[in-house]
Amino acid sequence: GLMSGFAQAADSIRSQMNQARSLVGKHQFEQSRKLYQSAMKQSSDKKQKAMLEREMDYVLPYYEAEYYFGAGALEKAQKVIVSAIQRNKSHPERVKKLKQLGVRILAARGGDSKKKAPDEKTVAREIGGMFRSYHRSHRSYPVDYNALNQLLPPEKGLLRWYDVIAYKGGRRFYSIRLRNRAKHEQVLDLSGGSLLR
Repeated sequence: GLMSGFAQAADSIRSQMNQARSLVGKHQFEQSRKLYQSAMKQSSDKKQKAMLEREMDYVLPYYEAEYYFGAGALEKAQKVIVSAIQRNKSHPERVKKLKQLGVRILAARGGDSKKKAPDEKTVAREIGGMFRSYHRSHRSYPVDYNALNQLLPPEKGLLRWYDVIAYKGGRRFYSIRLRNRAKHEQVLDLSGGSLLR
């Protein structure tokens, strides 16, 4: 009668939980989440509910973020972490772990977008160094935009903050004009040359 009904429900919840865990292992996060939700609805046991909640709201998103992080889908990974932190507000230990992973993801994304652009001195020093070593191996500065893009790939390093708005280069000289993306009035003119033939 009634007791066997309870036992069956408990079994079904347990099997859903095991299935949900194995789906996490296979990176099928959406399906896993659905199973956890269904098990939560059926469960009337406080301890079991707490366990389901922990796995659904903390363990699953942690693995999900880690998976996207490893796959290089950094923006997705970050979204998962941010919403998991929201959901686990009342569990400082979990939040700490989620934030640690979040910090690694942010670092991989090239730091926080709020980070300030490097100042003129730093830019001049970095550009100068790059152009000098390019000249040493090519006996010339980048001769056109294609060559320049190989030396300064768009969206990487300095070009996360600056756009190249003009460039000229040849065997013995180069001049480059950069504009700060956030502060358009900041334009840097950098040039250099070599007397080596």
